[in-house]
Amino acid sequence: MLREGKDARKRRDAFIGELSAQVATRLEQPRDWRAIEHWLRETDRTWREGDLGSVDKKAWSAFDARYRAAMAPLRDALAAARLEAKAGRQALIDEATAVAARAMERDAPSKVKALQTQWQTQARSFTLAQRDERVLWEQFRAACNAVFEAREAKRKQEHDVKHESHRALEAICVELEQLAAALDKDESEMRRRLRDLDDQWRKRGGGADPAARRIETRFRDAKAAATAALSARGR
Repeated sequence: MLREGKDARKRRDAFIGELSAQVATRLEQPRDWRAIEHWLRETDRTWREGDLGSVDKKAWSAFDARYRAAMAPLRDALAAARLEAKAGRQALIDEATAVAARAMERDAPSKVKALQTQWQTQARSFTLAQRDERVLWEQFRAACNAVFEAREAKRKQEHDVKHESHRALEAICVELEQLAAALDKDESEMRRRLRDLDDQWRKRGGGADPAARRIETRFRDAKAAATAALSARGR
């Protein structure tokens, strides 16, 4: 039993002795943080559950303190890298939120896409704990989505306004066409209504889109027909 304890102390002493060199190697730049995290987990498992052997409680306390001291530089560097990665993610969230506040600016979508690329780059270079990554990602995604949702809402609003304007212009055309065909109406009443409809058209204006141009052509034709009908009645 004493022999086993002595052998275990030797193994643990040698194990700790090798750690300093291994830690120094892993701290060299560039640092592979994923590999470092994996090595820390495996080293901890070997230290606590491997075949290094058991020692008495007093010896374990001393060995474990030495072990933790040897691993501390790498753990501290990893902790600092985590904080830096979180700060980097938060900076991207703040930038995306700022873009969302100016969502209607012309370059807002390209800015969001650039931020998304930066996020992917950061996520590949350093993976945070799943709970941290998920919370930060949800915040970032919400800020990015807010830009596109605001722009889509604006487009829908403009589409609805344009659609309503087209309906109103088409209604003017319909009245003009009916006016041109109304042979039983009083001539003065027809002239007054023609002026009213012409005023309504000018106030609403047309538009540059194909639908508006088609309606404008219809309006000119209907107005010409109504004017011709009035001229014919006058003659």
